[in-house]
Amino acid sequence: MRRWAFALALGLAIFRAQPAAATKFRHPSTCHAGCITVTAYFDLGGTKDWGCGKQTYGGHKGTDFGIFGTWQAMDAGRDIVAGADGKVIESHDGEFDRCNSGNCAGGGGFGNYVKLQHGDGKITIYGHMRKGTVAVGGGQQVACGQKLGQVGSSGFSTGPHVHFEVRVNNAGDDPFGGGPCGGPLTYWVEQGPYKGLPGTKCEGGPPPPPPPPPADMAKPASPADPADPPSPPDLSEGAPDRGTNPPSDGEVIRDAGPSGAWDRAPPAEGGEMPSGVNIAGGCAVAARPARFPVLAGLLVLLGALARMRRRRR
Repeated sequence: MRRWAFALALGLAIFRAQPAAATKFRHPSTCHAGCITVTAYFDLGGTKDWGCGKQTYGGHKGTDFGIFGTWQAMDAGRDIVAGADGKVIESHDGEFDRCNSGNCAGGGGFGNYVKLQHGDGKITIYGHMRKGTVAVGGGQQVACGQKLGQVGSSGFSTGPHVHFEVRVNNAGDDPFGGGPCGGPLTYWVEQGPYKGLPGTKCEGGPPPPPPPPPADMAKPASPADPADPPSPPDLSEGAPDRGTNPPSDGEVIRDAGPSGAWDRAPPAEGGEMPSGVNIAGGCAVAARPARFPVLAGLLVLLGALARMRRRRR
């Protein structure tokens, strides 16, 4: 009887020790088609994105979603929401939110931001928020689709957008996958096509009902009201990564990406990759968690029970 109890306790311990299933994310804003667009993907090295295109810039460790209408749309309010259930581990507010230089102080370059940790250990960062809109605080549990703040242009930014960053083992990871240069897996519930938008559906359920769209939601900025174009990237030691000019199809802006531990540039060719990163298909892709941890735990338990039965015979 004691042996059976020991085996059961061992099995439960193994089961509990397994990591949670890999978390997948929804689009991090209620502003969607006709309101927002991808302006810069994760840089896989050599200014290459997951589709083998150049819609990124050196050292960019997140995905930028720029809003149409820029400053006018920002003032009207564009909500940023949690990509999945999680816990707030950091939040910061109070920084100037109309930066167009790519080099405004505050929040380690992210300006006003929220940082969440999810059930599988992944961390997501929602950066450059509008001043006074950060709606959650440290230690708070949030649900997928819950409002975190609003799109702004604080920190190292050149105009209103949300910088969405996924980190695995404290290393930046591209949430997009399946493209010719990306990894085999995606971190989105509904990824969408290259240069399209991820879906708004939460993992394991329907998306929350969207708020009524603002009247000016789909109106691009007037050509007479552009932000000052940012200067070319300066990747010298200690310099902020300022980004490049946005696409011409409407006024859309991406972030300048802070330098330092949260957004470090990729290593030189032949150099050592950050922890948790391997090379797949010629592109740097962060290692993904095991997909069948529960099954492994059950097999260990069944093996222990079988050995005990043989000993009793």
